[in-house]
Amino acid sequence: VDILVAIVFVMGLIAVVDIVWSRFHWRRDLRMTKQEVKDELKQSEGDPIVKSRLRSLARDRARRRMMTAVPRATLVIANPTHYSIALK
Repeated sequence: VDILVAIVFVMGLIAVVDIVWSRFHWRRDLRMTKQEVKDELKQSEGDPIVKSRLRSLARDRARRRMMTAVPRATLVIANPTHYSIALK
């Protein structure tokens, strides 16, 4: 009877260690490498170089629209160092 209890205890201990070990390996295998994270970010959000180029083009277009609207303004208030405001 004592041997049976010892065998059950040892098998239970082995089962617990196996479960902990399996979960550890499973979580480690699910982790992404740095390159995989970069690739997924590029795929989901787009290439950072392309995004920055598009933002730059959008800023240039907005600046051109603003400059074409200045001649139609009825009043232009200018700060000599930084800002100017065109009012219609």
